[in-house]
Amino acid sequence: MQLESIYSIPADHPCLAGHFPGQPLVPAVILLEMLQSCLEQEYPGATISKISKAKFSHALSAEVAVKVVLESAGDNLHFCIHTDSKQEIATGQFSYFVKNTDSEHE
Repeated sequence: MQLESIYSIPADHPCLAGHFPGQPLVPAVILLEMLQSCLEQEYPGATISKISKAKFSHALSAEVAVKVVLESAGDNLHFCIHTDSKQEIATGQFSYFVKNTDSEHE
């Protein structure tokens, strides 16, 4: 299984205020929210239960489109967030829980 979604954070998004003045950067928590959103598109009611690996390689500026790719890795999902030019922003692995079936993937 592979899931893909495109995201972009607008320059006026509240998460950018003060992060950092003069050069706004998208906080890592917003990148993690992108993972959650992508996961929910395939598995409504799913939530990330554990992030076992995460590496944030490059900063992400507002208005830059990124692709979130989730791929099966046994009972876990590998993730990669990258720009159109394939610059890697973040990679890692997580497990998730689907609320409506009470099944956890770890």
